[in-house]
Amino acid sequence: MTIYDTNPLRLRININRTAAKVWKSYLNTYNMLSKVALANVEQELQNMMDIDRQDFTTFISQLCTKWTITIVLGTKINDLVFRMILLNSLPQSWDSIVATLYTTKSSYNATNHLMSY
Repeated sequence: MTIYDTNPLRLRININRTAAKVWKSYLNTYNMLSKVALANVEQELQNMMDIDRQDFTTFISQLCTKWTITIVLGTKINDLVFRMILLNSLPQSWDSIVATLYTTKSSYNATNHLMSY
């Protein structure tokens, strides 16, 4: 049995040290895991693609939820970048509509415009 096995949270943090050292160890572990989680969810967001015949409302909802998760994790994906991800995620059959949306003021406006089709 190692010292780590006594940690009730199983965070692989040595709790047999001063509180300051345990806290620093926890923060280092948490920050590393947060960065990995952020990188994974950003990649998932950028890889999402709508497919014709898919429920478009569900797709938009999933895309926005994924973006919200990235925001909570500390992403640098702002509204403009998200709007580009949204527009680039649409199939070629939407190209004539998408071409008119690159100048919209926000992802909210672009989404509303897309939902009207």
